[in-house]
Amino acid sequence: MKTLEELSESADALARDSLLIDSEAALAFLKLAEVGSAREEDRQGRFQAAVSAYNTIVKLLPRATLTEEQYEALMQRLTILRQGLESHEERCRKVA
Repeated sequence: MKTLEELSESADALARDSLLIDSEAALAFLKLAEVGSAREEDRQGRFQAAVSAYNTIVKLLPRATLTEEQYEALMQRLTILRQGLESHEERCRKVA
């Protein structure tokens, strides 16, 4: 049986991995949302998936234990993602 410390370490590792994976997925959804050949409803669904992933990451980030390197990589991805989301929203406002 695992000790409380081992369970805590496992939970930290899962949270950390989840944040890093979600950030990559969010960037992928954002890129797919920008593909001109997709139907508008598909693009909007992908954009919403990117927004949802971004919000989840921001919400869970304070609970995660990251190395400085992991934190910097995640912050870099979040900055790119936030800028992409803002740019996408701005383009949508101009069209509407």
